[in-house]
Amino acid sequence: FNILGLPNELISLVFSSLSIKDRWRARVNKKLKTIEAESKYHVKRLDIENYHKPEFIRRIAQQVSVGTMAVRLDRENNVHREILNLIKNFDIEALYMLQTNEMQNNMLSDSFLLDLSKSCKQLRLNKSWNVTPEAFHQLYKNMMENSTKLRMLCTAVSKEQWTSFFELIGIIFRDGEFLSNRDIELYKYTGARMVRWMIFDGNLQITIYEITSEYYSVIELKYHENQESLEEVKNRGGMERIRIDRQ
Repeated sequence: FNILGLPNELISLVFSSLSIKDRWRARVNKKLKTIEAESKYHVKRLDIENYHKPEFIRRIAQQVSVGTMAVRLDRENNVHREILNLIKNFDIEALYMLQTNEMQNNMLSDSFLLDLSKSCKQLRLNKSWNVTPEAFHQLYKNMMENSTKLRMLCTAVSKEQWTSFFELIGIIFRDGEFLSNRDIELYKYTGARMVRWMIFDGNLQITIYEITSEYYSVIELKYHENQESLEEVKNRGGMERIRIDRQ
């Protein structure tokens, strides 16, 4: 069977069924290299590890759409900085960023977070200590205005970060209670091991875990595409509507 005798469209289709590693191995001559380089394809999962090279990431970023991407880089150096800057060039459904304290302190910034929000629908960061409340506020506005690709963000933040962000959107957290003059809804969810507080602001759901912690919490911003999705969350077991007092 001579694959080179097939039309370019069929060869491209064959390439689309291969893993990224096998696609690169199959580029045995100029014709196959050209077809592979010009074709677009989707992969269900892509893991970016310490051993990957920027050249490889740069090459596939223009060709590949990714279902789930997990980025695990445990050293802060020029190579890994270059790789992280290339991540925002991908088309990603769900992105998981697992960064060390060193990388968090030197690489995760407001602009980097906002750039990532344009590349993926779901973003999970294990921590975001360096991201300012103003950046979370900008992301909130982008999601509310439907001007970003991002539909869900989940990350660990400090108490100062999330309470300051809440103040920017007109919500005060004082003495264990939420206060606001805005037309929002507050629910307490006790159907899981950890109590969660959920604020519904239009189609945006803001979930905060561990509000009693003086150190850090996990915050999640999720934009619901329709009313059915919103009502499904509000009506699940373990949800209790809580009255919000005026400021």
